[in-house]
Amino acid sequence: MTLLLDTHTFLWFCQNDPSLSAAARTPVEDATNRKLVSLASCWEIAIKAGLGNLQLGEPRATYIPNAVSRTGFDCCRFRWLTPPLSRRCRRTTAIRSTVFSSRKL
Repeated sequence: MTLLLDTHTFLWFCQNDPSLSAAARTPVEDATNRKLVSLASCWEIAIKAGLGNLQLGEPRATYIPNAVSRTGFDCCRFRWLTPPLSRRCRRTTAIRSTVFSSRKL
């Protein structure tokens, strides 16, 4: 199975936080599962740490690569697909709405 963890789940797993339930932790710890964290989550962690809203215990420049390496995660890169022009405008608006409405972690 391939797992794509959101920012909270990735941080909770890396920091062994009790906020991550045993039911959620079990598939992440399963070595047969592929674990992914998005570059957007890495970017979000770096921004939050840079603003002082997130304590990582080490510099943000080293935290993310070390956490990814230590936990066996892969970074998930996104490739934007260009839809036909008529749909592109609606999609751009939807993406902007999503980005601006999800600013808080």
